[in-house]
Amino acid sequence: MTEGRKVNAFARSRGDRLTVPKSLAGAFIAELPLVLWILFLLLAVPLLNLSTVGLRYGFFMNAAREAVHVASRAKSFQTDISPDQKSAVHLAQQEAAFATSMFSEITLDTVTTNIVVTDLTTRVTTRRNTPLPQPANTSVNLYQIETVLTGRVNPLITFNSGVLGAIPGLTVPVQVTAAARAFCENPDGLTR
Repeated sequence: MTEGRKVNAFARSRGDRLTVPKSLAGAFIAELPLVLWILFLLLAVPLLNLSTVGLRYGFFMNAAREAVHVASRAKSFQTDISPDQKSAVHLAQQEAAFATSMFSEITLDTVTTNIVVTDLTTRVTTRRNTPLPQPANTSVNLYQIETVLTGRVNPLITFNSGVLGAIPGLTVPVQVTAAARAFCENPDGLTR
């Protein structure tokens, strides 16, 4: 060793230069493509799947938002008034099915539509999926419509090997839930 500098056990000194034996340099060059391929498979493909699932979940959340916006404008909650004036429950199911059908790798399982009642004095929130038993009192309560969607989002690349088992987002679709709320524009119709 020269002046406190540590020298690799495989390196040889030639004057001021350190050299690595040719057998080690050749092995590194020969193994590099294999190492890079393994890193690509272990890091890049799962990250690509994760980003795809995240993007598709964003589309799924948007379907919940669209469904609640349409449902909040309905004239009734559960009973259709006429063929042209559908209930909030019906409109939410229809809009969520339409919004998710635009993407082939998103599957909609259930749509739940709720009335969310918030007491203005106590700030207690209650949730119900049936019409209100008595007419809405907007001076005491706030009324919102909530839609909760459940479904599955598929990854970009699905690995079907039996070795990995069931890993959501890699070998099987990811189970997702999205919820959205909007203020009810017609609280008088929440009893129907």
